[in-house]
Amino acid sequence: MKSIFIGSVSECSGKNLISLGVARHLTEKGLKVGYFKPIGVSPVDNENIVTDEDVLFFKKVLGLHDPLSHLCPVVLTSALMNEIYNDAHKDMMKKVTDAYGKVSQDKDVTLISGFGDLSSGCSTGCSQIELLKKLDAKAIIIDRFVLEERDMVDWFVYVKNIIGDRLLGVVFNRVPEARIEFVKSKIVPFLRAKGIETLGIIPEDAVLHAVPVRDIVQHLCGKVVCCEEELDNLVESLVVGAMTVDSALKYFRKVNNKAVVTGGDRGDIQLAAMETSTRCLILTGDLYPHQNIMTVAIEKKIPIVVVPYDTLTTIGKFETVLGHLSLHDESKVECAVDIVSKHIDFKLIDKHAGT
Repeated sequence: MKSIFIGSVSECSGKNLISLGVARHLTEKGLKVGYFKPIGVSPVDNENIVTDEDVLFFKKVLGLHDPLSHLCPVVLTSALMNEIYNDAHKDMMKKVTDAYGKVSQDKDVTLISGFGDLSSGCSTGCSQIELLKKLDAKAIIIDRFVLEERDMVDWFVYVKNIIGDRLLGVVFNRVPEARIEFVKSKIVPFLRAKGIETLGIIPEDAVLHAVPVRDIVQHLCGKVVCCEEELDNLVESLVVGAMTVDSALKYFRKVNNKAVVTGGDRGDIQLAAMETSTRCLILTGDLYPHQNIMTVAIEKKIPIVVVPYDTLTTIGKFETVLGHLSLHDESKVECAVDIVSKHIDFKLIDKHAGT
């Protein structure tokens, strides 16, 4: 039995995307593939069982029969964190390893999902680095491409220094088209010289990472004040309206299928946004729009969502939605699998899996 840990050096980098693609690839190779998330960080209630939302998704999509308590033995609820702070929760590592033994015992390959970034879990006594060693796993480490790529490269080298030969390789995710050649010609050879293999360079795909407005409403604790029938509109990007109207309009015209976040008192920005390709308006500060704004929104079928947070907090929560929930739409599963199959080199993964 083989184990592959799929982790990331920053949150919302694409662990679910890679896990789904690798699971489908290995299944099509004829292997029995398992999924295990040692620590859940997004609690949900499923028929009075607290589990992690990713686990529910993968259990359904991969057709897994293992009980939820085995697939995700520890879920970091507020109550559990209080126990940890009071030093009242013991043997968490044993609980994780026991559950993993049950999940993996009849599998050819078990995919172990990381959670958060690589530092997540240290406070629980189950650091991810320790876990992948304890569970005797090889690791695929992912990061979402950022313009200041130095930090990303530093992290990959740092991980290699810590886990050595346990690192199967790294994946660059959501790379803008204009930067793909730079990654191939500069970063990949640099990493190879450090003993780090690049398993894939996945280009940015706006449609794949789009989320329906209803998911945004739920995650932001928002109130829909009009056009509830349009909550299936897909949002591909976020734009903040905090400038003059003329500047805003020029900017808005450059971005399609967007959500615009602005203050509830900025009627001028709201009207400008609705003159362009906008899928919803998100008004911060718990401020409601004027009636003339509502009239235009209804006419153009653009939902308006009022949220209780300030703009900065709203932006942070919104980015989490785009990064985390996008694959939970089952209609995107085949699209995700296709993207991974096209852009991941599976040779090292297949060799480790024994295919």
